[in-house]
Amino acid sequence: AVFPSRADTGSPGPFQIVVVHPGDTLWSISQTYLKDPQLWGEILRHNKLPSSDPTVALPGLSLKIPVKLIKASMQAATLIHLWKEVLHRAREKANWDSATTKMTLYQDDALRTLAAAQARVRFATGKELKLEPDSLAIIRPQNEEQRGFDLSLAKGKLAAVQIKVITPSARIIPKSPNTLYNASVQEDLSTQV
Repeated sequence: AVFPSRADTGSPGPFQIVVVHPGDTLWSISQTYLKDPQLWGEILRHNKLPSSDPTVALPGLSLKIPVKLIKASMQAATLIHLWKEVLHRAREKANWDSATTKMTLYQDDALRTLAAAQARVRFATGKELKLEPDSLAIIRPQNEEQRGFDLSLAKGKLAAVQIKVITPSARIIPKSPNTLYNASVQEDLSTQV
C-alpha cells in the first residue's frame, strides 16, 4: 500500500539504507530517523513491506529512506574503500577498532588512517572524500562551533569535492559544486588548502 505524504517531497533524491533490528517497527524507525515522524508513510512509499501497520515489527529488513527526510544526527556515511590499516571509533566508545569496507559511519564517529593507509568515505548525499595516510577525521561534527560542516579534520590530509571541512585553524567551504581540493593540517596546526 502506498500512503500519501503530508509534505511535498518531490524527487526523493539519494537514499540511506536503514537495517531494521529486532523489535523495530515502522513507527519506532520513524521516531528515530525522521525529522518529522508523522512522515512514516514515506518509508512505505519507497519500500515493499509485509504490512502497512506502523506497529508491526519488521526485523531483518533493510529500508530505503530519502536522505532529505532523515535527521542530521542519523544521516550516515559509508566507508567505501580502505587501504592498509584504518581504525574506527564510534561516538559512544573509547576504544578504536579496525574499520571495514561498507561500514556505516554516523555523526561524531572518528576515522584514523595509520602510516601508508588511506580511506574513502561516501556521505549519504553522494559527496565523497579521500583520507590520506596518518590522518584523523570526525564525521559530521555537530557541536555549536562546527555546525554545518561535513567533517572535522584534526590531523593529516584529505582530498574532497563539495565537502565542508573544519580544521583547528580554518573553515573550508567550496565555492562551486565541482571544486576538487586537497587540505592538510600541518604540525603547527595551520591548514594548507
